[in-house]
Order: sequence, then structure tokens, then C-alpha cells
Amino acid sequence: MITSLTIRNTPTSPEDWRNIPRRDYKIAIGNPLFRKKIREVSAQEDEENSYYTGILNTIAEHCVGSVPLILGNHPIAEINDVIEDKWMDWASNNSIGTAIRQIRRGAARTGLGIGIPYKLADPTDPVGFGIKTISSLRLTNPLGARLEDRIYDGIEYDENWDIKKIYVKEYGVIDPVEYEAKDILLWFKRTTEDMLIGMPECGPAFCLFPSIKRYMNAIVRGEEFRSCIPMALSLDKEVYTSGETLPMPTDSFEYEPGFIPTLPPGIKLESVPMSNTSDDRTKFIHLIVAAAARCVQMPKNIALGDSSDSNMATAAIDIQPWINKVKIDRVDFQPVVRRVFKMWYDRAILASGYLPVPARTNFTYDLNYDSTFEHPDPGKRANARAVDLSSGSTTLHRVYTDQARNPRRELDREARMLGITRQQLNEIIIASRASAPFLLQDPEDEPASSKKE
Repeated sequence: MITSLTIRNTPTSPEDWRNIPRRDYKIAIGNPLFRKKIREVSAQEDEENSYYTGILNTIAEHCVGSVPLILGNHPIAEINDVIEDKWMDWASNNSIGTAIRQIRRGAARTGLGIGIPYKLADPTDPVGFGIKTISSLRLTNPLGARLEDRIYDGIEYDENWDIKKIYVKEYGVIDPVEYEAKDILLWFKRTTEDMLIGMPECGPAFCLFPSIKRYMNAIVRGEEFRSCIPMALSLDKEVYTSGETLPMPTDSFEYEPGFIPTLPPGIKLESVPMSNTSDDRTKFIHLIVAAAARCVQMPKNIALGDSSDSNMATAAIDIQPWINKVKIDRVDFQPVVRRVFKMWYDRAILASGYLPVPARTNFTYDLNYDSTFEHPDPGKRANARAVDLSSGSTTLHRVYTDQARNPRRELDREARMLGITRQQLNEIIIASRASAPFLLQDPEDEPASSKKE
């Protein structure tokens, strides 16, 4: 059962909310005021901190890519081609890739990604629906909600503490609009045990992001100050303490570019010294951004958008935890993508003449995504793939899949380019195994005679 807990030394200013001691963090999570505030802080950082915006964008883009690809497994190859093409056409025409990325980004930003299907205004669209996304900041408890109703932060739970409904504050409406969870798309990242709803994924680093803004603002102000006072008059102590009557320098004087002043004896024109070097500033910013991005396992060069202080070897090592995280994210996020496809498929098979009749049965599919982590050196990448193929440690099917290309269509294209049938290409690939461990073919593409043997 959820209870409302009191925060010790409750902060009163927005800045204080960012700097809640870590020992109080879990206690604070039990307070609805804190939950609301930390989500608002995340949204504010997204608006004001380019590094934070970049981190959120990267999380969503690497997890989802452009549009998740559907690789059909229907026994009739032509059926797979039709379904894959129709899905991609619909997704592209209705910005479905953008909507799915926004759901993932919303989960990282405020703790919950929300997508709501809506009826398209275009009567010619055979499927007839699109997906809009909303911020979880618009969730609010309905009027008259009681503690026993299991409604917290605009979310109603059932007896098993699964999300049952959400209540969305609409513009110009007093009472929020109710949506059944089964009819919409909801997703959040489960990071702790017994987690009922998500929190901003970079929440543990919110005490660091303001430091970045303050430091960068201080640098800007310092540079503006230095540009206003680029030079200063320096008095020679020995000259001006000699007792000789000398003219005193004016408080200030104006000069144009190229102007060379004539100064009285004992006066020098000197540049205003910098408080620290550009290297010091860069190191400090890199340190803070790296620490902030660590909570989502993002390497420093990706979070910064700057690999100037990395080489290929270190970058390859640093990125491995991030690659693992993205792979896990894609598996965790699959239910959202599959629900979107099911919504589309259930309507597509009912649309007259939209899909062939055989497409209504025996259709299964695999999900594939854009290739996000290609090696920066094309030559090394190609050599590595050649070695893997020749050793039998990978297949053309897997290579094409890793490149976010459709293996079936790519092999068909190869056959057409060679002027042979797909069956003949399969036989050539299989025959090559006799001379080298060179497995280029997915088992399902082998000839029937080979399978029997």
C-alpha cells in the first residue's frame, strides 16, 4: 500500500528541490509534491540545458531509431513483402516513428511515456488512426478522488497495483478526461523493486545539471566582462614613488580598432588576465556531464557530442555498457512497438482490399531497428565482417539484420544482380561450405533438398 510520507526539511525553492540529500531521496519519492516537483524540474532542465536535452534525445533515438522494422515470417514470401511495405508506408505517412520515440523520451523525461490513438481526419486512409503523445505532467487526480480509490498522480491502479486508468487534464475542461490503460500506450522504465510508476531516469543527477548551467553562465558573463574591459592601465610603482611630478592616468579612454595610444611615463597597457584556461573549463564541464550521464550508462563522448579527447580504442571500450543498455531498453520497450503494430494489423486485415487474404493468418514477425553502433572506420568494419563470415561465426542474414536491412529482400536483390534465381543463389552459398566454413545463409532459406539431408 502506498502512503504519503513527509520530507524532512522540506525544500522551499526550486533549487533546493534539486539538492535534496541522497539519504532523503527515497523518503521524498513517497511524497506526491516531490514527485510532481522533480518531474517539473526535469521538464525545466530539458528546456534550459542543452546537455540534458541531448541526453534525452539520444536515449530515445538509440532505443527506437527511425521506424522499427517488421520482418515477416509468413510462409508466403510475397505476403511478408506486402505487410512490411504497408506498415512502413503507414508509419511514414503518420509520423509513427516520431510518436514511438516521444513515448520513450517521455519515460526518460518525466517517468512515464504516454501515447493515445486517435481517428485520422483523412477518410482515404484504410487503417484510419494515428498516435498522439502527451506529457505525464498533464496527469491529475479527478475531482473527489479518495485515498481508497488507489489514484495517485492522475493514475488509477487495480487491486494488483497494475495501471487501470489515467486522468488527463485537457485545456478548457475542469474535470480531467479518463482513458482506460488497455486502450492507450503506457511505458516507464522499471529501475527498482516494487516500482509502480517511473521517475525521471536522470533524477539522481539533478543536483549536477544546475552546476553546468551556473558554470557556463559564469563563463559567458566573464567573457562579456573581459570583452568590455579588454585592456587596463598599469602603473609602474618605482616611477610613481620617485617623487617626480608625473601626469596621472585618466579613469578611462575610448579607442577604436587599430588605435595606438601614447601613454605617460610609468603607465603600461596590459590585458586583463583570465581566471582559468579553456582546458580547465573544458575538463570541468566534461567531468560534470560525464557524472550526470553515468546514471543512464551513457558514455561521456556521446553525452557531450564531442570525441575530441577520445581515441578509437578507448571509445570502443567506453561505449560497450551503453550498447548493452540500448539492447536491454529495446527488449523492455518491445511491448509498446508490438502494441502499435497489433493496432495497425488488426485494422489492416479488416480494411477491404488493403492486405491479401492469406495475410490474415499465419503471420508472425521479428522486430529490427536501425543500425546505431556502426564502427567509425569503414575499412576495419568491412574486414571484421569478412573474417566473421569466412569463419562461420555470422551469416549474411545476421549481417543484414544488424544493418537494419531486410535479409530476404537483400538476398533476392543479390540474385537478380547475378542474373540467377534465389534458389540458385542458395545452392551456391551452401556449396561454398565445402571449401571454407563460410555460412552466409539463414537456415530457413536453404533449399528443401538440403533440409531433408
